[in-house]
Amino acid sequence: MQVAFVGDLGLSSRLLADPESRISPGLVQILRSCDMAVANLELPIRVEGASTAPYSHPSLAGRLEAWPLVTGAGFGALCLASNHCMDSGRKGLAFTRYLASRSGILAFGAGLDETEARRTVIAEVAGRRLGLLGYCKKGPFTASGTKAGAALLSAGNMRADIPEARRMCDVLVVSMHEGMEFVEEVHPDVARLARLAVDLGADCVIGHHPHVVQPVEIYRGKPIFYSLGNFLFDNRAGATLCKVQWHERHRGLVAVVSFMDESHPVFETIPVEYDPDDLTVRQAPPSGIETVSTPVLPSSGAAADSRGLGRIVRRELLTIAALTRLHGPSFLFSLTSDIRPRHLRMIWNSILRVKREKTV
Repeated sequence: MQVAFVGDLGLSSRLLADPESRISPGLVQILRSCDMAVANLELPIRVEGASTAPYSHPSLAGRLEAWPLVTGAGFGALCLASNHCMDSGRKGLAFTRYLASRSGILAFGAGLDETEARRTVIAEVAGRRLGLLGYCKKGPFTASGTKAGAALLSAGNMRADIPEARRMCDVLVVSMHEGMEFVEEVHPDVARLARLAVDLGADCVIGHHPHVVQPVEIYRGKPIFYSLGNFLFDNRAGATLCKVQWHERHRGLVAVVSFMDESHPVFETIPVEYDPDDLTVRQAPPSGIETVSTPVLPSSGAAADSRGLGRIVRRELLTIAALTRLHGPSFLFSLTSDIRPRHLRMIWNSILRVKREKTV
């Protein structure tokens, strides 16, 4: 069984013109040559009249007219577990799931209630049963009880879900939407959860959300792709960020994983990139993206939290400035409900922890 996994995909308004041509023929051939292709659909499809999420600025729902990009590339499954999954409200999530089903595409990781969001999706692939689970970091967009949203990424949920899913399938893949945005290093908390997924029975872990490529780890013989970066995601808000970071946000990896009988998976990573102006993703030169296939050793305490502290602070301030220029002063008032205060609280706690260590 050979499965291709791609990074973050958003069907934005700038993809409406000839959406099927937005993925180069060479990449389409790679995706279609595999037994299954799986994408992280970052944005739900916009539904007219649906309420937009009050916690996300701006609301980033996708466009129905760009859906042929998904079907044309031959994707067989979509992970919907993202912090934007409720950006078009309950109606938008329901319509996205309906659209996938109507297109013969499996959707997992988010649902109209917690049970549906956490349900293992099983696909018959090359004569074997492929199980798919998706989780997202905690937020107002996560499902709870009868509330729609993404499956909550937590050790408790994984301990309850993964062993049961393992009994239902031959190969189990767990998708995790977590990590620090635009940071290449793996946060130790994310590494611990990814390794827990493998300990509980996952054959492969696929990471999304940072929007840049992060390392690949081989843990107990199983690959953990901490972040595949962006596959095709139109995010112009950071155009004023430093040039290197802006370039990295338009790169990603396609992970082609072969699951063998009674042996560890083997994989190949294919670098991809796209021009933010024409939004056409194509295979990048082999030297375009460096893939680190060495173990990630999560640290703890201040050493981990303060790593790259100055760079993170600078990135946050530049991002706030860019978004304020783009959306006006009203954006500053939205920060209290945006993800960035969480980042800034982490930075502040790291500073306090470093100070305490120095006084000891």
